[in-house]
Amino acid sequence: MTLSSGDLVTADDWPGSAVVQLRRLSSQTLTHDTVTAIQWTVQELDTNGFHSTSVNNSRIIPSIPGLYFCALVAHFAANAIGDRRAYIGKNGTALPPVGRVINLANAAAVATTQRVIECNGTTDYIEGFAFQSSGGNLSLVGDSDATNTFQSLMTVHRIAPLP
Repeated sequence: MTLSSGDLVTADDWPGSAVVQLRRLSSQTLTHDTVTAIQWTVQELDTNGFHSTSVNNSRIIPSIPGLYFCALVAHFAANAIGDRRAYIGKNGTALPPVGRVINLANAAAVATTQRVIECNGTTDYIEGFAFQSSGGNLSLVGDSDATNTFQSLMTVHRIAPLP
């Protein structure tokens, strides 16, 4: 983008205009063999009001059209059975690629994934999803201490206007 003296730059023009970073304050129960939207309970950053902790707290709803870089870290409780997966999704649908951990040896697992999602600025929304196949319920770990090494965390950053 080339600017001249007196040009007005709006949020639609500036790629780095919006950042959201969310995490869980406490654990969330995940049902066996079910892709589950992660309910985010803490907003560490939300520069443009894209997230609410009280209404649809799994959703990041960008009000600025553009391309968004999304990164998800899903921290699962220890269990030796099955696999763990992390997905990023658009409008309620989990999309590839998936972060996957298998052969757990009864240890806690961390699955990560990232992708770029195009959002229209009106109806599109972004979510993080988790999956586990332990044979029963299993916790997605949250923590009230933001300095702990392993957290369930999602970051979304607007990187460019729509092509």
